[in-house]
Amino acid sequence: MRTASSSALLALFALAGCASEYDVIGERPDVDPGEVTECEFTGITGTKMSAYDCNPVFTTTGETWAAEIGSVAFHTTEVLGHPFYQIWYVGFPANGQYGQYSLNYAVSGDGTNWDTHPENAMLVSDGGNAWDRDIFDGLQVVWDDTSSRYVGTYQGARVGDGITPSFFGMGVITSPDGVAWTRHPGNPVIDFSALTTASPCWPLSLTASGGAYRSYMAGSDPNYDFLLDPECDIFGDLAACSAACEIYAATATDLSVWTMSGNPVMPTTEWYEKKGVVSAAVAELDGVTYMFYISFEEWVSSGADIISAQGLHFNLATSVDGGLTWIKDPANPLDVMANTSPVELRSVGAQTVGRRIHFWLGDNYDGSSGVGYFILEPDLEAVH
Repeated sequence: MRTASSSALLALFALAGCASEYDVIGERPDVDPGEVTECEFTGITGTKMSAYDCNPVFTTTGETWAAEIGSVAFHTTEVLGHPFYQIWYVGFPANGQYGQYSLNYAVSGDGTNWDTHPENAMLVSDGGNAWDRDIFDGLQVVWDDTSSRYVGTYQGARVGDGITPSFFGMGVITSPDGVAWTRHPGNPVIDFSALTTASPCWPLSLTASGGAYRSYMAGSDPNYDFLLDPECDIFGDLAACSAACEIYAATATDLSVWTMSGNPVMPTTEWYEKKGVVSAAVAELDGVTYMFYISFEEWVSSGADIISAQGLHFNLATSVDGGLTWIKDPANPLDVMANTSPVELRSVGAQTVGRRIHFWLGDNYDGSSGVGYFILEPDLEAVH
């Protein structure tokens, strides 16, 4: 990763801002990433996945406001047949507290060497009594061809302080170029405590097509009864007495109005996902939708009004009917993809490029947050 402010770099960012306007007539080249990157990709035993040999490809940036990296969103665009990579990341200062978040931007020509934008940070906490003054997480970004703009969703929160009550919800941000971001005037577009069909936890993924938006959303059963939960110990950590955050679908044509499914599209029925999913990304290739997701086994109290996910695992599921039904990979959990044991994965992003699906995992690298680069090759006839 690099930082720079030269005129050449500014031109690169200008190209990124209009990259989604470019296309190529005819068959696109299918370049093996290992042939154009500094390091190669090594196959992971028992999978059709490979890991970049020089991970992490993105770490702390040297920006004082982003000494630690939280939520990360990716977008890949083909510019004249060549993939062009963009990343938006939520940064926190060293030893940062609630409310000290920022939204930042970087670009790459190969997915491994990243240039941070000279005008970072793009968006910061509003502070005061704003509904999202303390937490900005679960970031997802897509390009919407219909409105010619980037659209992002995120989980925002205000942590109760004894004077101002807690609030959790989903917000929307938009940008014409990926650099200048505006909070949607209808924010929060979802009040996480207001729905009766499902209780949202956080956004997991986002897609846009023909002016319609689809989000996979972590949500829980509003009729959950802790007295019937065998994991609940009312004399112990009450965090265990919380419903699982399973995967629901939420749709919208107006960014202000979202409709959430009444039942999870992929119930968390396995031991490695007992309490739900913290991050997910979807990518489609040849009529098959691939979902990469990070699940967890238990809730643990981690501060006033906040509970955190523990017992994390990396998993894969596929769908051949557009995401209506899912088949979980029998090899799950794929914890071999994680950099630490126990697993400390934080986020996942995925994009289809040519005949491969590129995906990125936020993880712990030598005690610091970083992002690793991986590839899934469905065309492989045999596992590595």
